[in-house]
Amino acid sequence: MPDTDQPPLPPRPSPQDEVAVQAWLDEVILRHYRQLYCYSLSLTGHEADAADITQQTAVKFAQHWSSIREDGAIRSWLYTTLYREFLLFRRRTRKTVEFEESHLSVELHQASPQELNADGSTAMELLERMDEPHRSVLSLFYIEDLSYREIAEILDIPTGTVMSRLSRAKDTLRTLLAPAL
Repeated sequence: MPDTDQPPLPPRPSPQDEVAVQAWLDEVILRHYRQLYCYSLSLTGHEADAADITQQTAVKFAQHWSSIREDGAIRSWLYTTLYREFLLFRRRTRKTVEFEESHLSVELHQASPQELNADGSTAMELLERMDEPHRSVLSLFYIEDLSYREIAEILDIPTGTVMSRLSRAKDTLRTLLAPAL
């Protein structure tokens, strides 16, 4: 969900006022933490890993907040940083197994009608089965409610790539969620 319902951030404090800086940082992180955690969880599929990545993003924000020139860019900076932290985490742990589409369609034919019931937990499970580029775009678009442009900035890819990945990811999800014949 976007932050449009929230009041604007208080004015940025002077970097010399450590107490005010800490209060301001706490306010910014509290406003975004839940959404960042949900996005991280959609990427990792594991609560502890999602919490670690989200926390690392908060730490990086505390270290680099003064380099973000406009308050309006904070949200995008946080999501971009979280995504990069996820990529670093994935490289370090090598936990993520990417599926080729042919492998995914083989699994699809073996799925039972109960597995294809479109509830929230099934949707998250199917999201976890998708390869990371499609999972990221779907999560940012549907879970975080970001625009194509915002997603392109966060993932550092062209807007057209966002649209094509989103289209392919939606097609794959539709196939996975279709009732068994």
